[in-house]
Amino acid sequence: RNAAVVAEAVDGMPGVRTVANEGTYLQWLDFTELGLDVEPAAWLLEHAKVALNPGPPFGAPALRFARLNYATTDVLLVEGLERIERAVRRRHG
Repeated sequence: RNAAVVAEAVDGMPGVRTVANEGTYLQWLDFTELGLDVEPAAWLLEHAKVALNPGPPFGAPALRFARLNYATTDVLLVEGLERIERAVRRRHG
């Protein structure tokens, strides 16, 4: 269920895309379209107060991806996604 919540939330975010999930509780989020000059995970921590894993330690290209762990409660997941969306919308426009 949480995977569907993430997919639906990200679908409405400008400049953010999901990457096909391979059956884990970790979801790659692609922030390429935002044109960030810092790692998305660092940007999200500063601007959304949400901690995601940076992509490069897991083999993702720099400045593009962050990894969201959605193995949490519905309340925390929705709150985190709402914070991400607000920060992305402020950045996007």
